[in-house]
Parts: sequence; structure tokens; C-alpha cells
Amino acid sequence: MSTLFPWVDRYVSNTLSMGRILRQASFTDSLSALRARFAAEREYHDQPGIEVVVLNADSEDALRRTHRRYFESVEEIMRAFV
Repeated sequence: MSTLFPWVDRYVSNTLSMGRILRQASFTDSLSALRARFAAEREYHDQPGIEVVVLNADSEDALRRTHRRYFESVEEIMRAFV
């Protein structure tokens, strides 16, 4: 599974494949982030392993904390709890 996500004022658009980010962009408004998302969805429509998402947070640190599955492997997340 891969993920692509667009980023505003911390909207983030990233494309991930096999747990790694393929592309990431930051935006200051939601419309631009959504446009990037829709463009990425058109680009990757025939690749079922790609996930396209738009995430919103006050900072990249907050985004990485609240949506860590997009940035860390399952093993890394599990280690944080043991």
C-alpha cells in the first residue's frame, strides 16, 4: 500500500508506496492541496498500492505525531509502545 498526500498551513500531500513517501508537498490553502490531491489521484489511478491523502496540522511535528502511520513503519510505531 502506498500513500500520496497533499499539505496546508500544513496541508500535506504525500504519495507513499510500501510505507515510504514517494512525494510530499506543502500548501498554505486547502484548495491548492485538494487540487494537488486530485492531480495525484489521476496520475496514480491505475496503481492500487498508492494512497493519496490530504492532511492538515499546525506543524510538521504535529502531523507526524497524529498521522505517524504515513511516516513510520509498523515496527517503528510498535517500538514506541514497548
